[in-house]
Amino acid sequence: MKTKIALAAAFLLLLACPQFVHAVDTCKTGTLESYIELGSAGCQFNGAIYYNFAFGSPSTVSISASEILVIPSLVTSTTLFPGLNFEPFVTAAGWTAAAGNTKLFNITYDVTSMLPIAPSSAALTLDLGKAKVSGTIGSAKVTEAVSTPTTSSSLEVYDTCDDVCTVQKIDSVTITPASTLHTILTVLLNGGNGGVELDSFAANDSFGV
Repeated sequence: MKTKIALAAAFLLLLACPQFVHAVDTCKTGTLESYIELGSAGCQFNGAIYYNFAFGSPSTVSISASEILVIPSLVTSTTLFPGLNFEPFVTAAGWTAAAGNTKLFNITYDVTSMLPIAPSSAALTLDLGKAKVSGTIGSAKVTEAVSTPTTSSSLEVYDTCDDVCTVQKIDSVTITPASTLHTILTVLLNGGNGGVELDSFAANDSFGV
């Protein structure tokens, strides 16, 4: 009887998470455009399925999804953080905004845990790569808004100057419950009076039981 109940529960889990019905490819280094093309099938990384990637660049100075490189990493290195690392694809100089200019873009995606039981929480971390504000006013800022059907939270990292300069390189939060997360990453580069530059940033989701 217990075996039948366990099988029924496993079947219901598959119905609730259609991404698990078929084998899901491992997330690999590629452009954000290639991640968008994965659609609802997505890819797996660090015990979770990442899917439904989308991109928007509402600023007057456009950035395309093909110009953003996505690098999954499980460890910290000299250039990478744990999680999905986002960096410029075409140039190693980073994303820049000249004095008086602004660049803004959004990256959205969903994450579903692959744990055999529903996770009780998810530890979220946002890391800022190398950023530089050249003037006395300006900012390079990344915000992450995460929501579930019942709750929401946000993170922010930045290098900003408004007469006084401040830097927050890492932000973290735990969200509960957390079987499926909807993530919106917003990057805002405000050139201020001397220009700004951002080399990369990384977002990491770690589900726990």
